[in-house]
Amino acid sequence: MQTFSISLPDETVSAIDATAAAAGTSRAEWIRHACTRMISGGEPGTPVEHLGTLVETIGTLQRTRANMEMVIADRDRIAAKVAALEEQVRDASAAHIRGREDVAAIEAERNRLTGEVDQARAAAADAERLRADLAARDQFLAERADEITWLRGQVALLDEKMVPLTLPEKAGPGGRLEARGLRRGSKPRGRAGSGPR
Repeated sequence: MQTFSISLPDETVSAIDATAAAAGTSRAEWIRHACTRMISGGEPGTPVEHLGTLVETIGTLQRTRANMEMVIADRDRIAAKVAALEEQVRDASAAHIRGREDVAAIEAERNRLTGEVDQARAAAADAERLRADLAARDQFLAERADEITWLRGQVALLDEKMVPLTLPEKAGPGGRLEARGLRRGSKPRGRAGSGPR
């Protein structure tokens, strides 16, 4: 006697169990009896004429089961690959989010540095304007100093060109000669704005 392993739908197994229980026999006995009836054409005791067909059918079922097991194994491998790919996608998404956050931080730092550069440039422009103002003031003071020097020279020339003022002399107390507010040999002071220009 040989032992076979076959797969049957749950509904069929439930029906077999119910029928076997109603007949007062076991599942295996009921299946053997059913196989015998199929081989004998539905009549118990009929010589076995379709044994080859039954064996071929059982072999086909076993090969089908093996193929189904291979398909299930392939499905499991594919599911594992899909899970791994999904994990990689999640990691890539997290890395992408972190990258975007890093880019935002870099952009904020660049904007801050740009603002500082703009402030430094504005301060440099202000310093340049101040230097220009100081240079202009220095030039103005130098020109005024030159004018003052020239005016002093002109005043000296005028002092040299002034004609001594002659006043009548008179004898003062003690017999000294005096002029009105002048001593002999002294030069008269010119009034402001007097003399040739």
